[in-house]
Amino acid sequence: MEADIPLSAQSVADIEEKALAKWLFTSPLVPRTVLEVLGFDAQCRVALEVNSSSFLGQRSLPGDIDVLVKHALRSNITTAIEFKRVKIPARAFLTGLPNKIRDLEHGVHQANALRSLGFARVILLVAIVTDGRERSHVNWAYRGPTSGHLRRIRNFPGRDRLDSGVGLGFLEITQPADKPIEAAGSIGVYFQIEPALHAQNSRISQAVNIWFSSPNAASN
Repeated sequence: MEADIPLSAQSVADIEEKALAKWLFTSPLVPRTVLEVLGFDAQCRVALEVNSSSFLGQRSLPGDIDVLVKHALRSNITTAIEFKRVKIPARAFLTGLPNKIRDLEHGVHQANALRSLGFARVILLVAIVTDGRERSHVNWAYRGPTSGHLRRIRNFPGRDRLDSGVGLGFLEITQPADKPIEAAGSIGVYFQIEPALHAQNSRISQAVNIWFSSPNAASN
């Protein structure tokens, strides 16, 4: 890795988790194929940071639902997403150690709690954000996470405690040049574990319809 390269654009690794989720699910600059791979139709509705106590009318886990997606073509199906971010800043190419891996264990707990509420689909979605701007000595295609980084992330501690039926997906977001991620970046998405489709709890379906009929909801 080359040293002392002056950089001006914001590092993708410095984008806060909530801001990153909002960009991914609401920005027109994010390719539609990202949502398609996750199983969402073009007319889906998206709500972010949904407080589960307000949503269900009582105090319950998991606190905030990071992303709630109402499927337009299948009105009886709602996907709840627990969104987590793992950072690979420039120094991680020297240490081999991504940041925030330990947070994924808490993500498992949260995703399991969402499953217990009775949503039709639940996904633990992990965004792997990589700042590869200083790796100018290698081709753009090699400025993303290394195989060692990915091995550590995909086999994070606590992964085996993810409930059966909860999906585990990964978004690889790489910043290969000193430009904003919207201008020069790559996004890849895939499931390591496909989410199962369950019959949705009728109480959840009713709460979803009320929520998306209120001013709280945001359209994708």
